[in-house]
Parts: sequence; structure tokens; C-alpha cells
Amino acid sequence: MICRILLFLCILFLLSPGRSPNAAEIIEILKTDIVAFNLKEHQASLLDGTYKGEEGPLCLTPEAARSLGLAVLVHPLYENAVALQKEAAEDLQEARRSLLTNQAEGQPDGHARAAARAAAAYNQKKSTAWNHLMTYRARLTLENDDRLKEPLVLNLLEDLLRQALDTNGRNLRDSLAHVYNRCRGLKNGGDPLKPENVRFVNAVFNAFRAKAPDALQKELDLDLYRPSPNMDPLTHQTTLARVQDAAPNCLRPLFELTAEENPCVDPLLFMALMRRESSFNPSAVSYVGAAGLTQIMPATGEGLGMQTIFKPDYFDEATRLLSEERRLRRQAMDILLQIKDEGDLSAARRARALMQKSLAAKKKRTVLLERYRDELLEHGKDDRLDPEKAIAKGLKYFCGILKDFDGDMSLALSAYNAGPHRVRQYEGIPPYSETVTFRNRVLSFYREYIQRFRNVR
Repeated sequence: MICRILLFLCILFLLSPGRSPNAAEIIEILKTDIVAFNLKEHQASLLDGTYKGEEGPLCLTPEAARSLGLAVLVHPLYENAVALQKEAAEDLQEARRSLLTNQAEGQPDGHARAAARAAAAYNQKKSTAWNHLMTYRARLTLENDDRLKEPLVLNLLEDLLRQALDTNGRNLRDSLAHVYNRCRGLKNGGDPLKPENVRFVNAVFNAFRAKAPDALQKELDLDLYRPSPNMDPLTHQTTLARVQDAAPNCLRPLFELTAEENPCVDPLLFMALMRRESSFNPSAVSYVGAAGLTQIMPATGEGLGMQTIFKPDYFDEATRLLSEERRLRRQAMDILLQIKDEGDLSAARRARALMQKSLAAKKKRTVLLERYRDELLEHGKDDRLDPEKAIAKGLKYFCGILKDFDGDMSLALSAYNAGPHRVRQYEGIPPYSETVTFRNRVLSFYREYIQRFRNVR
């Protein structure tokens, strides 16, 4: 009896995500790509001034390394640098507030002077912190810092990858994000994928997809949707029946359009998308003018063949103002970051003038888009507000995107949110907070729906 129990436990161990027959080969490929990315990023950080104390093949911060049980050189220089970087970030926020405020000034150019003073303090503290970090880095050796011991940290990386794959159900993107967070001291609570780690995830994910044999790729969850020719028609219809009983009436067109045995997209996935986009509100209108259950923009709706789209002339003006607002804000911050002397009042004035123009553009844009929302809902004649048309065109659009990105749900969701051109620009998920959150939430809802409606015992 004991032998049978031990045999059963051994089988469970071998079949766990991180212990599959090909796990060692998968991890070896990932290790190579992770180290290559980290080496490139580390070199770049030393050139562009973004280095913050990360070292070794894993680019471990001292704090993260200690939390993983490694011996790390602890020195006042590093601690002072961290404190200065925190103060510098606060100074930058103060400088930005001085550009934004409209409060009465106690003296001529009072806000510009405050911005110049805070910006100069930011640059001074950032420079001093950098010098401390470079001195600290020069003192690191194999004898006093485990992060530099390649065999040790590569073994650690193997353990981290196994743990991450186990924790994240073999989902490669989330597992890579999990590893990055452990190495950089980011919190792993909630969704592992974050704007801070998405560049790393994109690079390593793409490298693995390019070089790993199909047999290895099939052992991981790569966010791929594939219509299954072997799906039991009865199972599909039973799932749809369960969903229809629980879903709002406005979603009925979705189940009619996906009633065939192998729809272009899982109706549960598209339902998850609509939940995130509109909370199943057919009259939802976003702050940028997207409308309906599937939150389609006017131009996208026209491109999809919608016949009736409410698009007054002032909507294009609102779109132009949004671009102008962002452009002016970037210019203001670029000037602000160049102020090294608190006496550089001329630069501070220019930065503040640009930021105030940005705020004016935002105010005009907000008024126009609020007017647009009110008139759209009052007008009511817009195909995007018709649940049947919104779902039909939104489904067609998403199916096309999903096909363009070879069934990669994460890329398709990112493209639906930020635009296909952004996904191609970043060669993966764009590092935008809204887009990363959109991907995370929709896939979370999708997994919830699968458990609730399909995997019913």
C-alpha cells in the first residue's frame, strides 16, 4: 500500500507543470534567453543612466537577492543612493505640480521659480545617486556578492522558473513576469504581468516561440486560441445554454453568432471582453468616444461597415485636441527634465506655458467629448448602441485581429485595446497600463467563465 502511494506521488511530481518530461529543456531555453536579455538591458542601463543597482545574470536588485537567500554587499553608498532616488522622484512630482497649478502666485513667476527649484534638485540628487551607485558597483566582487556567481544564480533561476510555471498554470507570459518580479523586487500580488516587466516578457516570449520545437511549445500555455475540430457539439451547445441562462438578454446575438461547432472565437472569451469593455451596458460611452457593448470607435465602426455612426464635426476636433494635449505635455516635461540650475527661469517659464496649454486643450477636449456622449445617447441613432450590430461587428473585428496574430489571445486583446499598430510597434503587448490591465482582466474573466460554464461536473 505504501509503495502504491509513493508511486502515485512520484507520478504527480513528474506531471506537475515544472516537472514534465521536457521541463529541463524548456527551462534551459528560457534561461539562455533571460540571461541574454538581462545582459543587454544591464549594459544599456549603464549607458543611459537607468541603472539602479541590479547585478549579475539575473539583474537582481540587492533587496530581491537578499529575499532569495543570497549574500549581498550591504553598503551605505547604495542605501544613500536609494534614498536620494526616492527624494528625486518626489522633487520631480513637485516640479510637475508647479507646472500644473493655477493657484494665485505670491510673487511674479512664483510657480515657474518653484518648478525650476524642484527640477534642479531632482537632477542634482539623481546625479549624486548615480555617483554613489557607480562607487558601490566598483566594490562588488565574487567574494562579497553572490549575484555575480553565475553557477549559483543560474541554479536559482531554474528554481524560480519551475516555481513560476507551477504557480501560473504553465502560462508562459505570466510565468516570465513572475520571475522578473522576483528578481527586481516587484510585488507578485494580483496579476504578474505589469507595465514594468512587459518588455522583458515580450522579448523572452518571442525568443522562445522562435526557437523552441513544437513539442516543447505544446507543453506551455501560450495564450493561443485554436478552434477544435474535435469539440463535442453537444458540449458546445450545453455550454451555450448554460451561458444564455446566466447572461443579460443583450448578449443573445453573441450566442446566435457562435452557435456553430467551431466559431472563430470562443464566445466565452468575447463575453469576457465585453464585460471588461462595457460591463454589459449597451449604452456605455468611454471618455474618448468608444460606444456600445463592444466599445467601438467611430472610425473603426465606419471601417467595419456600420451604416449609422454619430460623428459630428466637433468629434474630430476633440480627437485633435487629445493629440495636442499629449504632445504639449511631453514637450513641457522634456524641458523640465533639462533644468540643472534653479536660476534657469526661462526654461521653467517655457515648460509651464506648454503645460498650461496642454491643460487648456484637455479642458476643451473634455467639454467636447462630454457633449458628444450626451448627444450620442440623446440622438440614439448609432449602430454601436444596437446590441445586435455592436456584437456582430465587434466579433468580426476581433476575429480578424485574432487571425492576424495567429490565435494569440494576449496580442489580439492588446490590439483591440491599443490598436494593431501598437502591438507590431512593440513586438508584443504594449507597455501601457490600460492595455496590460485590459489583457489581464479579460483573460481572468475568461478563465472564470470556463470554470463556471464549461468545466461543470
